[in-house]
Amino acid sequence: MNRQEFEEAARRYREEMFRLYAARQFNPPPAPQQPAPPVPPKPPLPPSPPRNPHVPHHPPVRPPMMPQRPPLTPPPPFAALPALSDRQEQPAETESPQESTTPENAPPEDIAYLPENPPQEPDGSGTDDAGAVKPDASGGILVHVRTARGAEPVPGAAVVITQEQNGEQILISVQTTNECGDVPEVSVPAPPSTADQQYPAYYVYDISVSAEGFYREHSKDVPVFEGVVSVQSFDLIPLPAGHDDPYTGSRTHYNNLPGI
Repeated sequence: MNRQEFEEAARRYREEMFRLYAARQFNPPPAPQQPAPPVPPKPPLPPSPPRNPHVPHHPPVRPPMMPQRPPLTPPPPFAALPALSDRQEQPAETESPQESTTPENAPPEDIAYLPENPPQEPDGSGTDDAGAVKPDASGGILVHVRTARGAEPVPGAAVVITQEQNGEQILISVQTTNECGDVPEVSVPAPPSTADQQYPAYYVYDISVSAEGFYREHSKDVPVFEGVVSVQSFDLIPLPAGHDDPYTGSRTHYNNLPGI
């Protein structure tokens, strides 16, 4: 083999090697697939217990089936309207004459409610249509009895409510405080309210509170308005040791309001 034949064989060998290398790069061999892990078999179901022959067997109740609706039938086609020439002319209905609602034809009792004559509202003078004086309204009085500057209640205290009429004290109510030192609300007469906000109408009452071991206390001229609850709080002072006269150190509170 001469040199020319050797070079030709070497060239073909290189070309064949390059062709094999290129084919391997573009078409890589498939990766080997791993086998899937085996699926463990399911455990068998436990056998059902034998049925007791003495207990009646009831098959499962199936829910009732909904009734099937009948198929919808298409509505009948509309009938053709008759021609205008085939229609019969009907006489027009005559309207019955209505009575006029003018003030001239209105009954006498309706004239008072027309815009020209509106109903008169009461002027609040304290009298009704017959001229009689209206009865008094009512208010309320609520009393709290405490000691030690309001820290402790005083149960069993006597609460007396009076009112001065014609120079005499008229007894209105006598109550006893409960365990909380309170008495239920006492309803008392009160004058009807007026439009005067500077000098409103009210009645005055006197409240006296006494309890064993405490000084007696009074509250003079307690105002009571219509529909309003007057709250009065008393802070009793204990008697000193060896002293049993509740009237010597009694206290009196005065309520100063306009007109008193």
